Amino acid sequence: MKHPSFPPELVSELPLSHILLNVCTKEDLLELCRDYVIPYRRSMNKKQLAWAVEDLLTVEPRRLAECLPRHELKQLQKIVRAGGMLRSAEPLDVFTLEMQQLVVVYQERSTIWGDRQDQEYSYAIAANLQKVLKPVMDGWFSDAVLNRKSQNERLLIGFLRLYGVVSENKLRELWEAMLGSCPGHDELMELFLYRIDLKSEFKLCFSGNTLLFASEVVDDPATFYEEIRKRSDLEYATFSKELIQSFSYSALNATSIGTVARLIDCLSKKNEGDEALTAFQMGQLWESIQLGENHGSLISILSASLEFDSMEEINEIISLVTEFSNHTPHWLLKGHTPEELYAAHPLDLHDASFRKNIEEQFLQRYPDADPKDLWSMVDAEDSVKAETAPKVGRNELCPCGSGKKYKKCCGAGGS
Repeated sequence: MKHPSFPPELVSELPLSHILLNVCTKEDLLELCRDYVIPYRRSMNKKQLAWAVEDLLTVEPRRLAECLPRHELKQLQKIVRAGGMLRSAEPLDVFTLEMQQLVVVYQERSTIWGDRQDQEYSYAIAANLQKVLKPVMDGWFSDAVLNRKSQNERLLIGFLRLYGVVSENKLRELWEAMLGSCPGHDELMELFLYRIDLKSEFKLCFSGNTLLFASEVVDDPATFYEEIRKRSDLEYATFSKELIQSFSYSALNATSIGTVARLIDCLSKKNEGDEALTAFQMGQLWESIQLGENHGSLISILSASLEFDSMEEINEIISLVTEFSNHTPHWLLKGHTPEELYAAHPLDLHDASFRKNIEEQFLQRYPDADPKDLWSMVDAEDSVKAETAPKVGRNELCPCGSGKKYKKCCGAGGS
C-alpha cells in the first residue's frame, strides 16, 4: 500500500472507500477482505472490493474490535475522540491500522533554534468511519466477550513466540498448567479466523493427524516439530503469566534483564541511530536463533550490514550476540534457554566450533587480518574478568542475571 497524496485534513472528510481506492492495489483489497472475513470473488474489481470493505466496517464496526489488537484500538479511540484527526508530538502505536489504511499517518519536521528539529505526527481516519465509531467505541473496552478474546489472543501469541511450533494438545496442556482454564478448540480456531496480528505471524498445519500451531518463519513445521520432539530429555519450559504476556508484545524478549537493551544500544550506535535498520537486524538475529543457526552464522548476519572499525567492536558484538542467544528461549529447546540448560558448562567464546565459524567470517571480511589478534583480545578480557570478578555467596543471586541463586545456577557445578 502506498501513502495517500492528500493531506490529513482531507482524509477526515473523505469516505473510506475513496481512500482505499487511492492507496490500495487489488491484491491489497483482497487481503483486507480476508483479514476482516468479508465474502468476495476474485473477479470483483477494485471499486467493488473497496465498497465491500467500507460496507462491512461501517455497518458492522464491531468487526474491528473482533479483529484488531486492543492496544491499537486504544490509539484509534484517541483519534476518534479528537474528531477524526489528531496531531501529536509523540508517535502512536498504530502499525496494523496504518498498514490497512484505516489510519493515515503523516510525519512532519520543523526546524527550531538553529539546526534542531522537532517532529510532529498527524493521524486521520475516514469521515464515515469516524461517524460510526464515535457512539460505539467506548463500549468495546468494557465488553466482557471482547476483553476475553483480546486477552486470549495476546496469551496465544506469547505462547507461540516462546515455543515456535506446538501441537494443539500440548498447547492446551501447557496453558492449563500455567494459567488455569484454556480456551476450547472452537475459540482457538475463531482467534485464528479473525485476529489479524495472530494470522499475520502464525499458521495452522498438520503433522499426520496432529494439528500444529506454527510460526510463519518455519518453512516445514511438521519436520521442525519432529526436531523439537526428539529432545525427549527435556520437558517443555514453563513460564509465568507476566512473561507470556511480555512476549506477546515483543518476540525479542530475553530472560536476562538488560541483554536486549545492551545489544540494541550497540547496534544503534553502529547504525548511527537508524531505528529501522536496528530493528531489522534484531529481528534477523532472533529468527536465526530460533531456526537453530550457530553463533558464527549470527555474526555473519550482522556482518552483511555492519562495518567494524576495530577489534574491540568485533569483540563487543560477539559477546553481546552470544549473551542474547544464551538468554533467549529457544524453540528447539522446548522454550528453555541455553543458559538455563547449560549453566555449569555455558556456551561461550571458547567453544571450538564457534571459534572456527567466527574465524571464517572474520577472514572473509578482513582477509589480511590475523585471527590470533581477535582471540588474544577475547582471552585477555576473559582473564581480567575472572581475576577481578567479585566473589558470590552460594545463596546470593547469580550475577548472570537469571534471577536464581548462584548455587542453583552458574555455581551448580561447584563444591
